[in-house]
Amino acid sequence: MIDLTTGEIANKYDYSPFGQLAKTDENVENVFKFSSEYAEKETGLIYYNYRYYNPSTGKWLKRDPIKEYGGWNIYGFAYNDGINYVDILGLSFHGIIDSNSRNHKENYPHDYVPSKPKPKGPDYSDSELDAARKQGKEMNPKSIEEDIEYCGYVCKKCVKGKYKYFTTVCKGIVGMCNPKNAPCPSGSKPTAIWHTHGNNEPETPSKNSIWWDKENAPKTKEGYEEFSDGKNKKGEYEGDKPYSRKEKMPNYLFTPQGNMKKFDPGSGSDDGSPVDDESVTDYGSIN
Repeated sequence: MIDLTTGEIANKYDYSPFGQLAKTDENVENVFKFSSEYAEKETGLIYYNYRYYNPSTGKWLKRDPIKEYGGWNIYGFAYNDGINYVDILGLSFHGIIDSNSRNHKENYPHDYVPSKPKPKGPDYSDSELDAARKQGKEMNPKSIEEDIEYCGYVCKKCVKGKYKYFTTVCKGIVGMCNPKNAPCPSGSKPTAIWHTHGNNEPETPSKNSIWWDKENAPKTKEGYEEFSDGKNKKGEYEGDKPYSRKEKMPNYLFTPQGNMKKFDPGSGSDDGSPVDDESVTDYGSIN
């Protein structure tokens, strides 16, 4: 504060980032402190016309009078950024203009209302193969670490006149993961299945493993690198290949050794039995 009669400095104040008085050198009594608002000496609170502010906690004592229109945190002070924003009335905050400000709406002196974050959309790829590979890179390390199978669909959707692909995901157990638990959302359709196989330690069965038929479970590490076939004696669960044949869509496998394979059921079969035009493609490393 400057003494206008002499031009000399009368009072000096130093504040923490949220307005708590850290240091003072006061020669003239002054009730207007942080943000040039009225500071109560007895309570340490600052009065902003609409509500009181506690600089020691960086929060308002009451809810925002304009509710969420002033921000999602109705007790937060100036977007938790008192360096770049001010709140003159304790109602809504304003951006501070300086020479480095860019042309963003929060830098203009008006009531800034944060927009509600848009939900994250699918991570689109240009092809089915790329979408499957992207999901495999992300989920296969988790599958190996947790010894859990993950699976889902590769979904196809028309976006701005072009077909785009993305994946769904759900968690199963080793030997059993049903992609139907993660269906393609409305406006898209499944074109393929993808899944992982957990780790490759058959001699130490995972607590997350319930094989549909122990006789068909892999007996070697190499067994985990291949698509499973057959079904249990009661016909309650089908392996990778029979399921793909009945669904008549490809199945991508991400193995414990980090490889990517694709089973193409060809024309498929309603009962899951083999057909002449089916094939397996080995893409090698997922990367």
